[in-house]
Amino acid sequence: MTITKKLAITSLATLGVVVLLSLLSVIGTTRIGRSLDAALHGSVPKSELTGGVRSAFEELRAEATSTQIAYVIDLLENGSSGTKAMDGAACSSCHGLDSVDAHRTRFRGIVANTRSQIDQLRRLADSDREQRSLAVFADEVAAWSGLYEHYVEEANRRDFQQAHEILTQQMFPLMQSVEKAAAQLSEEQHGQLETGSRAAQRIMAVSRWFGVIASGVALFVAFATVFLVRRAGSVLRRIPSRLKSCSGQVATAAG
Repeated sequence: MTITKKLAITSLATLGVVVLLSLLSVIGTTRIGRSLDAALHGSVPKSELTGGVRSAFEELRAEATSTQIAYVIDLLENGSSGTKAMDGAACSSCHGLDSVDAHRTRFRGIVANTRSQIDQLRRLADSDREQRSLAVFADEVAAWSGLYEHYVEEANRRDFQQAHEILTQQMFPLMQSVEKAAAQLSEEQHGQLETGSRAAQRIMAVSRWFGVIASGVALFVAFATVFLVRRAGSVLRRIPSRLKSCSGQVATAAG
């Protein structure tokens, strides 16, 4: 094989290595970008929404407790007959029956916001376990909403024993299933984050190996090119002496 052909092959090999490096870089960057996109637009929003739903249930319990306090204060101040039963400054100005409507309005607003967050989580959820946990959230929100309205109705009828049983024996125990579902949902999301992290690490490791291999090939091609160029230079330097020798032989033959 002539030096020219070897140089041509070496040049093509160098071009191939450059193209390979470019493709590997694009592929690795694209896959890492997808992993980051999945984390930013999937895992992180899901974690934030899950935390928001858990906080919403705590707010629901707080509003239910505040409503109960309003009824208790009204009962202590006015008594069952409607006359004042407590002396001193009245608490009904901020905790009385007038505040029940405000608590009720806030409770309904929290319920609506919680349902909206659950709907957003359902659109982001990509596993059956997440969907089951969200179904528990939706059921508990509906149960809390219905029981709260029932509690207010019983309290307005002054049946405080029945109202108290609704609050303490039916509503508050539901928090256990909410916490369990929230823990399962957080565990699932944490597992998905770990899976995505491991996948990204594998992609980066493979990309590094490809980079090392491609760099080795590029160095080999570079050394081969230098070697061939030096050989070509040596051959070119010998050409004048060969031409001189040949011309002498031709002159001798002609004489």
